[in-house]
Amino acid sequence: MRLPDGPWLIGFGRQNGNFACLDAATGAVRWELPIHASAGDVVSCDINGDGADEFIFGDSHGHLWAVGDDGGKPKVVWKIDLGASVGTPVVADLAGDGAMEIIVPTGDGNLTVVGGPE
Repeated sequence: MRLPDGPWLIGFGRQNGNFACLDAATGAVRWELPIHASAGDVVSCDINGDGADEFIFGDSHGHLWAVGDDGGKPKVVWKIDLGASVGTPVVADLAGDGAMEIIVPTGDGNLTVVGGPE
């Protein structure tokens, strides 16, 4: 994920139940967020249109997360309970309206689309 002022960050799940964010240039830990689950694959995009990217990832307990960086601290933008373990998110403008939607497979065999027309 790239910060608005240029530096790159790397986000990933740790085996201790935390989501970690590292400074890509130095490898230094910027912050960790306790999620109390195993995090899956991570993507990034500006999911809420505020001009800053967020990490988007699912977890083993059925939650889809959007987490940003707030001056060196984690900022949970939202957390959605999807009811079953969440696989790799795909971010795309499915509706062709300029707003991003997130498509995720869940452990119950479904595909879920988050965002888009209500």
